[in-house]
Amino acid sequence: LAATTPAPQTIALTWNASAGATSYIVKRYSSGVFVPIATVVGTNYTNTGLETGKYYGYVVAASNGAGTSADSMYVIKQAN
Repeated sequence: LAATTPAPQTIALTWNASAGATSYIVKRYSSGVFVPIATVVGTNYTNTGLETGKYYGYVVAASNGAGTSADSMYVIKQAN
């Protein structure tokens, strides 16, 4: 899982595909836990409308009809 800041108040996430995954659950750190914010079918997600200067933490979990994987390693990025 990697994060970049392609535009102000925006963090773009990319990750490697997981064999057998049909979707990915993107989670953002909030109040001590990672909370799901999106489910996507590709291997990228762009989080917009963020607070400039604030740090954001993310994990991703792969999902398919059999269930959901453990969360990925986390990444932390500051919005600009």
